[in-house]
Amino acid sequence: MNRRHTTVEALALSVLFISFAVVGFLILESAFPGEFQKITGFTVSSVYIISPIPIDCNMTLEPAWNLLSFFCITTAQDIDEVLGNLSNSTIIFTYRAADLNDPWKVYNPNMPVWVVQDLNTLSRTEAYWMYFDFLNSTSYFFNGSKRVPTHISLVSGWNFVGYPTNIDRDVALALTSLDNQYAQVLSYNNTAEIYTSYTPGSGGTLNQTMSYHGYWMLMDTGKTWVVDW
Repeated sequence: MNRRHTTVEALALSVLFISFAVVGFLILESAFPGEFQKITGFTVSSVYIISPIPIDCNMTLEPAWNLLSFFCITTAQDIDEVLGNLSNSTIIFTYRAADLNDPWKVYNPNMPVWVVQDLNTLSRTEAYWMYFDFLNSTSYFFNGSKRVPTHISLVSGWNFVGYPTNIDRDVALALTSLDNQYAQVLSYNNTAEIYTSYTPGSGGTLNQTMSYHGYWMLMDTGKTWVVDW
């Protein structure tokens, strides 16, 4: 009995000692963040969890082809969830440059059931060609959220990317994180049915990166596009 009591007491004291040690380390790191590693030999990594910002997508969809992106999607979501009833009236293409063997992905609800659909979700980081079979312009609304920042990995060559924010920016300013390692940017005006373009150093008809728009980016090398606004 005495031995068991002694063992229990020893375990309790050990837990208490560890608790005090952890609290002490946290206080020391908080009070002297620059000296903590020198004093203890330990490195403390901080993890910041950023909550999504509630925000809606509200745009006009044109008959036939639209080049689109969705800033109000925080994670990959099923096409049916994002488009609702419109998912039955559209064909969707995207281009994933990192998939060298099969970069083009497609969603087509009118294909036979035995055909494998290789595009099932939508993401804020991707752009999409969407074909709608309705006759007139149609309003689209989605109650979603926005994440800041967003990091989009780009590879050398052409990339097909979304614009993951509702804040428009001068195109050169918006692409600052790419360090001028890109040769051209293309977009598409869904209403006028014309392409717009921007070339660093010479400009072009594309002046701003804009919400709901998708972009083709021709990269000189692999980079990460940081959208933190």
